[in-house]
Amino acid sequence: MKKLLVFIIAICFGAMAFTTPGKGDKPSKSVTELLKYYKENYEVLSKINMVYNYNGNKPGSSSSKDINTNYAVDFKGTEKYLTGIKKSGFVGQKLIDKLRNHFLKCEKDFKDNPQNSGVPRGFENDFLMLNDDFMNDLNNLQKIEIMDEAIRSNASATVKVKFPSGNVRVYDLAKQNDIWLVSEITM
Repeated sequence: MKKLLVFIIAICFGAMAFTTPGKGDKPSKSVTELLKYYKENYEVLSKINMVYNYNGNKPGSSSSKDINTNYAVDFKGTEKYLTGIKKSGFVGQKLIDKLRNHFLKCEKDFKDNPQNSGVPRGFENDFLMLNDDFMNDLNNLQKIEIMDEAIRSNASATVKVKFPSGNVRVYDLAKQNDIWLVSEITM
């Protein structure tokens, strides 16, 4: 009987450990969990080459630099990046589609206005942090302040976050399968 009781308790605790992340949580929890995921996976994600012929500020980039070859979007790389951030479980399809469209616009811009030096236009800032100087904020997530959290409907919410640097970001979220997913990030 004692073994059966231990077995039942183990099953209950095991079931709790495998619940869907964020299910039933507040929108701000999804934002903070996304940021934690990004912090934990930033090194790998930042090494994904998203622009052919650019190896400037991208650590670990495998592209070799040829000053006579113009930049072009590496769509295999951008899809790998999008898959990586979507794996967090807190990014909605709307944000993925917005970033994918951004990459398409960048490619058109590279064709219309060739570039082969400097940071590629459209890739100056981090796509989730919205600036290029954010590592201190990412490394101090315990110090972020939720300035406002507004649930506009059963399926729509906004969370305003202040980072230690003073930067403020607004996260729009949409509810899907009882989980708040980030659909847009703005300043």
